[in-house]
Formats: sequence, structure tokens, C-alpha cells
Amino acid sequence: MSTIHPITQHNYLQYLNEKKLMGSKCKDCGNVDLPARAICSKCLSINTAWEDMTNEEGTLSTFSCVHVGTTRFVKRGYNMKNPYAFGVVTLDNGAAITGLLVGVDARNPESINIGSKFKVNFVETELDEEGTMKQVDVGFSPV
Repeated sequence: MSTIHPITQHNYLQYLNEKKLMGSKCKDCGNVDLPARAICSKCLSINTAWEDMTNEEGTLSTFSCVHVGTTRFVKRGYNMKNPYAFGVVTLDNGAAITGLLVGVDARNPESINIGSKFKVNFVETELDEEGTMKQVDVGFSPV
């Protein structure tokens, strides 16, 4: 029997590090939230449960090509000449979340189309020089 963890930010990040995108679904109104919330953002019910969204697909709602990023992105090799794309994807279940767009050409923003289909894709970042500490972030790749 598997353990059901309470809906907390800590547990959301723990699931993310296991490459699971977990949101929450309200048992009263059916609303889905991502990241997960213990209280429904629509009806304020506390009758919520984890909802696995790992295999969801969605539609690109908006995006930006970033030429000057954070230290973590600079360490990955992104810079003025090698930008990255970051976007908002609205999943087919209605939840929306931001993430790195993987497999797109951020040097050519015209090639990235709002309304195109994307799927969840996890991005690992090494947090130390030895590569022993990693962080998993949400990303998306074209379907």
C-alpha cells in the first residue's frame, strides 16, 4: 500500500525530483491546480487530492526567448548568442504552468508557435561541481 503524502510545497518538490508532475484536483468542483494546492483556488474547498499530470499534453499559451538568464542557465551554456525559451503551457486538463521549452530554436522565435502542442519534459540541473546534487525542473517539448 502506498503512502499518501499531504499536499505541501515540500512534497510537490519531492515528487518533481522523482520526475512526477503532481497537481491537485478538487473533489467538490473538479478544478485542477498546478502546482498542487491544499485549498482549491476556485471554490476554496479543502477536499483536494493529488493529481498526476506527468503524462499530460498541452497547448503553448505564451513564451519568451531569454538572452540574459540566471546563473543556473548561464552554467548550462545559455547567453546572448544562445538564448533559451521559457513558456506557459495550458495542459489539456485545464492547469497551466511555466517551464523551459526544450527542443525549440530560441534563436528563431518565429519558429515557435503559440497554440502548438507540447508534452511534459523534465530538465535536470547539477547544483554542484561534482554533480552529486541535482534539481529537476518542469520543461516542455513539442509533441
